[in-house]
Amino acid sequence: MCSTQSQLCVSNSRLSHAHFAGALVGEVLPPASQRIPRELLHEIIGSIRPFFDVCSPSTLGASVFSSRQNDFAVYLAEMKVYLTLRLVSRIWNAVMTPIVYQEFVIPTRFPVMRPTTGYSQLPSLLPALIDSRVMNPYGRVHKLVDFLGGDNGLVDSLASNMKTLVLYDFCHPFSSNDQSDESGLMTRILERFKDSDIRTLHCYGRETYAFRGVDWLKGVLPNLRSTLQNLSFDSADRNAISYALLTLGGSIKYLEIRNRSRLWDADYDSMRDQASISSAEMPNLETLRLVHIATTLLEFANLFSSIGKPDSESLVDRHAQHATVPLISKLQSLTVTQLFVLNEDPVVGRFYTPLTADEFSRLLDTNGIAENLTYLYIGPGLYSMSDAFNVIWRPETVTEIVKKCHRLISFSYTSIVHENLVDHLPSGLRDISLALRPSISPSHAAVNSYLHSLAMFKEFVDRSIKRKHRLGRLAVLVMDQLQRNPGFWRMSFGEVRTLLSSGRSELEVVCREAGIELAFGLI
Repeated sequence: MCSTQSQLCVSNSRLSHAHFAGALVGEVLPPASQRIPRELLHEIIGSIRPFFDVCSPSTLGASVFSSRQNDFAVYLAEMKVYLTLRLVSRIWNAVMTPIVYQEFVIPTRFPVMRPTTGYSQLPSLLPALIDSRVMNPYGRVHKLVDFLGGDNGLVDSLASNMKTLVLYDFCHPFSSNDQSDESGLMTRILERFKDSDIRTLHCYGRETYAFRGVDWLKGVLPNLRSTLQNLSFDSADRNAISYALLTLGGSIKYLEIRNRSRLWDADYDSMRDQASISSAEMPNLETLRLVHIATTLLEFANLFSSIGKPDSESLVDRHAQHATVPLISKLQSLTVTQLFVLNEDPVVGRFYTPLTADEFSRLLDTNGIAENLTYLYIGPGLYSMSDAFNVIWRPETVTEIVKKCHRLISFSYTSIVHENLVDHLPSGLRDISLALRPSISPSHAAVNSYLHSLAMFKEFVDRSIKRKHRLGRLAVLVMDQLQRNPGFWRMSFGEVRTLLSSGRSELEVVCREAGIELAFGLI
């Protein structure tokens, strides 16, 4: 009996082995590139897609914009290599199409390469010298513009998959405005995306050919009103920003304005008699970033007063009362860095002065903005680097600002704070970033720095623990210039090393025992 069962088992084993071997011989498995699940393939291919960093450095200069021209040419070269992955298989081509076209950069202006005759024109050659992979960045850009302006089926595929549109002027904002007007060409190109599902729009530079009037949107990109959520400007024309907020303010949730100052006299003169954001409405705005902005205090007030939606209780009586309906802000995240107030009369006194703590505090009172903020980053404006020695914002006022933002989860401040700040931190605060400011300063400094050493940061943590704050992360912010040029701070390199090391181990211990993540960052 046992012998019979053993023979049957051996026979079945041989049959199974023969069937498996036949399957290997008779069936050919598809290539690995086709067996990968599409969801996983989408993640892999998307993670290696080249992206063009649209945020230029904060200090504008000829060499900066020349390097940006080179960066874009390198980006185009990398995209050309990336597109070859479509040839792997039909599946890869299908997966890649929406990834490739989800973000698109359109150069609205690009300088023409000219032979140099002297040192003053040297920046025009920088793009060809910076990266050896791109010998003629201008040729690549012109081919891209020709592609967009031509009758090409790929443009239709681009239009149906685009989620992010970048309009980038690669000419220097302080250069002469003698470039040829390509508004007709750019309008024809942009009209091809009138039905696109564009969620994010970036406008960078002096001439993006966008928002030239209140009717521009209706004639060129009418679908933008219903799709757009994120809007950003960098070094853009003041009127373009105003027209954009007037026409798109009702839909955007994210707004960023960078490097907005008096770029030319005509722009400053137009502030009194052209487009204004005073009638703009941004009921759904959740994130606002203002970086290196110089404008009048009235324009700052108009911008903040446009944030929020009408209070539901006030809406009932608005027709009967014929009064202005108060707005309730939905803003949750606010970043302000280097904000300046323009002098109404540029002939008298300084052209601009840093926005003060009191002025900013009053802006936060507008429409209850402070009430709902959960993230706040403040970098007070410095009129010059010598102002780094002084207290730009009164520390007591900074404490009052934090007190009124009682829902804060994250707070960052890059200047001097008062020692009573820790006593008034919101109960829900989890992330705080504060500046390490050495106490060595000229005798005319009005107030000494509280957090002048890492030992004082340890005291700050100890006091927060005693007050039962539940911080999850503490970042110590160090001025980059302090490390690069300590002599400016009346310090030696050795003193700076001591400043950054003395008391560090004790701070690390107290943070570790309290479960607080300790980090260091540059400002």
